[in-house]
Amino acid sequence: MVFFDNLRILLLVLVIALYASQPYGPGGWHYYLEQSNRLDFSITFVILGLFFAVSSTFFMGLFFLVSGFFVPKSFDNKAAHAFLKSRLIRLGIPLLIFVLGIMPLFMSFLCTLNLPELETPLSFSRCIKSTFEFHHLWFIAQLLLFNLLYMGWRVINGRLKPSIDPQNTTVPSQKSIWGFILILTLVLFSIRIWSPALQWDPVGVIELARFPQYLSFFGIGVLASQRGWVQNFPSSEGRKYLGLSLVAIALLPILFAVSGGMDPLIGGFRWEAFVYAAWESIVGISMAIGLYRTISR
Repeated sequence: MVFFDNLRILLLVLVIALYASQPYGPGGWHYYLEQSNRLDFSITFVILGLFFAVSSTFFMGLFFLVSGFFVPKSFDNKAAHAFLKSRLIRLGIPLLIFVLGIMPLFMSFLCTLNLPELETPLSFSRCIKSTFEFHHLWFIAQLLLFNLLYMGWRVINGRLKPSIDPQNTTVPSQKSIWGFILILTLVLFSIRIWSPALQWDPVGVIELARFPQYLSFFGIGVLASQRGWVQNFPSSEGRKYLGLSLVAIALLPILFAVSGGMDPLIGGFRWEAFVYAAWESIVGISMAIGLYRTISR
């Protein structure tokens, strides 16, 4: 579908812009941080911080949604072992090459440098720890996991026919959409009480604070494929949700000001973290629906 091509182009542009901006915004990058911006709370610093916060609510989730959309048809056209083989070749091999080949070479080179621009000194122990991590291929690792989970679910439930009748093309109701937003908010808030945003597992595969969104968006992509949601979702609803996401985004600076910064928002048992989880859920779902109807016109 042309829509998915357009969406992927938009998301790729966002990814490039995000990583190109990280050395100059809040939080920095894992390896490099522009010296002049370490303590610079300029207008550029603030704008990039808002850009990071808004982008993180939807763009990676949409990558998983698009990926999930094409999984059912791929599985239906193959035997289970053929589906597994194709996923291991397309996703597993690149992961192994990156983790066992590219990343060790890169870290070996980086750890021989002693640049003041490095975000923090790279000690020997940190160099060793960072050598065999997934780093920016965490998306591929999670996507492989989600594909394997889908395969297991289809095998357990019988793979001779799609698990959902393709004639069932009823799009989600407003009640269902807002019910999902509420559930996602509660799940994100609960997890972030003990695992705040930006905290990753030791090998850099899963950020628990956003993992439920990625998994649920992958599942939404699967359901959208099997139930024809992409073709049947009303354009008028898409415009409403796009408008809602823009209003919510406009409120983010107020939320930052009231909470006193980002730290109270990303985790802990506090009202700021709950409001931020709700804000992320609303913007993420609304932007997903709104972008679809805007780009597909």
